[in-house]
Amino acid sequence: MDLNPRSLFELAFYSSFLLAITSVLLAKWRLPTLLKYGKTLQGVPSKGGILGSLQSLTVPKKWFGHFYVYSTALALLNVCFLRGFASLLVLTHSARRLYETRCVSKFGKDSRIHLSHYLVGLWFYTAVNCAVFVDRTRTRSPLARLVAVIVFVLSSLDQYRNHLHLSKLVKYTLPTYGLFQLVSSPHYFDEILIYLSLAIYTSSLKMFLCLVWVIVNLSTSALETRSWYAKKFPRAAPSFAIIPYLL
Repeated sequence: MDLNPRSLFELAFYSSFLLAITSVLLAKWRLPTLLKYGKTLQGVPSKGGILGSLQSLTVPKKWFGHFYVYSTALALLNVCFLRGFASLLVLTHSARRLYETRCVSKFGKDSRIHLSHYLVGLWFYTAVNCAVFVDRTRTRSPLARLVAVIVFVLSSLDQYRNHLHLSKLVKYTLPTYGLFQLVSSPHYFDEILIYLSLAIYTSSLKMFLCLVWVIVNLSTSALETRSWYAKKFPRAAPSFAIIPYLL
């Protein structure tokens, strides 16, 4: 096997996704506390021993903003060097999310995320921008590209409106805007659609793998959120977690 730099990168890229997806599924099965953050972490009792030490490794939830500072910088480099439309889409998404974390979202001073979430977030946005940089292809179908861009724009607008709605709520109350009446995390559904549009536009296996990660990771978080809503609002909680009429 010829392990040239490109082959080593490919091996590291695909292996990292396999490890990440496997880790989330194992954590869901054996260490579900590590998957909780924000409101779903409230009231979770601390454990002793090694598990307790792992559970206590948290950082402020507002550090989510670091992901988008980092991704915006990487995407800007891609735009400057590649000048491809896919890199511009990633830059647009990253910059919008950076704006939202700075000017729209409200993070409680006591709201925390696990350190593993933070590190995984940095890894993921590295992977996304590397996928755009390395696979500079795009789907040959103009219609598919057009559909991808339309889905990207509409889901981005909807995600912004959903985040704006969440920012105006009294803390830990039930959101009721739009798809919030049907799913507990429609902003996560928007994120899936955004990465679906990127995968379609680029026709890149690496970007499709990013999409798979987004589905697995956000579905896990959405299920935690729906479980929390079901306990706090048993009569009003939405019927689905993330994908209408499916999950």
